[in-house]
Amino acid sequence: MSNAPYNIIRLSDAKIVRITPAHRGDTDKSDALDASVASLKKTNTKIHVFSEGEMPPWDQPDLATLVDAASKRQFIIICDDVSAFVVALAHMALEIGCNTFVVCQTELPDDPHTPSRLEHAGAVVMTYARFVEECALTPGVVET
Repeated sequence: MSNAPYNIIRLSDAKIVRITPAHRGDTDKSDALDASVASLKKTNTKIHVFSEGEMPPWDQPDLATLVDAASKRQFIIICDDVSAFVVALAHMALEIGCNTFVVCQTELPDDPHTPSRLEHAGAVVMTYARFVEECALTPGVVET
């Protein structure tokens, strides 16, 4: 097999979206995640940043257009936690056929059933640390 399996992250074949919370309750965690995400820019990977806001993702024209125009095989959502907004965005990406990864700062969301719901739909849910490990499977992709 010359290509990695579909459920292994390949940044060269991924569209990455950073979702920031509308209300930053724990700014230390969010700031740490933003600093970690900034290290991905060394790989020349474009990261699209959106705030959750009051509207669902399908009502945010720039975000909806980004999902609809996904020309990459993988769609990676990096978030502080798995909110309803993130769940909806993941389902949008899954519906157009993207291999979807939800990468979150926290181990478990407020609702412990959310990861299994996303995984049942076809998304891969993981922590940011695990994301970095999986990217490291591709030599030279992410410096650890």
